Amino acid sequence: MPKRTDINSILIIGAGPIIIGQACEFDYSGTQATRALKEEGYRVILVNSNPATIMTDPNLADATYIEPITPDSGTVFISVNDSDKLNSIPIARDLHEIGFRLVATAGTAKELKRNGIPVKSVFKVGEGRPNVVDGIKNGEVNLVINTPMGAQARYDEESIGRSCIQKGIQAITTLSGAAAVVRAIRLAGKKIEVKSIQEYHN
Repeated sequence: MPKRTDINSILIIGAGPIIIGQACEFDYSGTQATRALKEEGYRVILVNSNPATIMTDPNLADATYIEPITPDSGTVFISVNDSDKLNSIPIARDLHEIGFRLVATAGTAKELKRNGIPVKSVFKVGEGRPNVVDGIKNGEVNLVINTPMGAQARYDEESIGRSCIQKGIQAITTLSGAAAVVRAIRLAGKKIEVKSIQEYHN
């Protein structure tokens, strides 16, 4: 693949709040990717909410941000392919229960409404205006769940992805990733309790 000359900086999202020993292959691959990109002359920015990982070494990336990137409120855009529609329902229901507003493309919105989930329909990129990309650019979308399939869907994904990068919005392209984000949002509001080893063994 030829080197891209139209971009200067690349954002890498780290493994996040993992326990030591978990996802070490993600840390390794992310670290190697950072080094390779820097060797190619790119500026690398890392976002990782786990300060205990090798990826957050200040000597590795050009800039490192230790902060969560998942929103806890706002509007979620959902567009899933036909094979994901049924499995997207629990995720959409959880997001609605947490307090998010939902917008979706026509096919996804129809399935969600059929299952009693409030959702507003929005145009795909080539269907009309305002469409999902307009919503992202206007700051009306805070999180994107998009599982494309087919040539047109891939074209839409590129447009959506570019807009998300420009606005700093997290875009998720698998339902397993979306489910993980929902769990993270739920846990974010819970108080973390720390106990000593002695308390566990007395």
